[in-house]
Amino acid sequence: MKQEELDELINKLERSSSPTDAYFAIYQYGGGPDESYVKANKEGLELFAAQLLKASRDYDKIIVDKEKNIIPLNYTEQWIDGDIFIQYVEPTTEKGKLVKEEKYKETFVDKLVPIGCFTILILLLISTIVGLVSIFKFIF
Repeated sequence: MKQEELDELINKLERSSSPTDAYFAIYQYGGGPDESYVKANKEGLELFAAQLLKASRDYDKIIVDKEKNIIPLNYTEQWIDGDIFIQYVEPTTEKGKLVKEEKYKETFVDKLVPIGCFTILILLLISTIVGLVSIFKFIF
């Protein structure tokens, strides 16, 4: 996007979202960073998106300036809460890496599990029938 388009979009988001009504938080519910989630209302999402769009707008200026190589986010706003705070964006020229998804190959043991379970069920059924017949013969 062009800088003017980003500025227009940022202004529109900031005008339409009230900081007093906004809520945005990042929480960690488990033991690691892969167990995190965002809790936010519409206004909070829009205001946080505006901050990220500002980082996108300022990217070209910051990437060439080696001394000032971060884009600060205002994480002290009253509408930002949570366990995890994103303090700044560090611009990079790295490209994303495609992660190949490996398909699971079924092993011989994997094929034996259903057969084993079925065998155990058959043995339990036979044992139950033999037991009931034995009890019936003992009583009568």
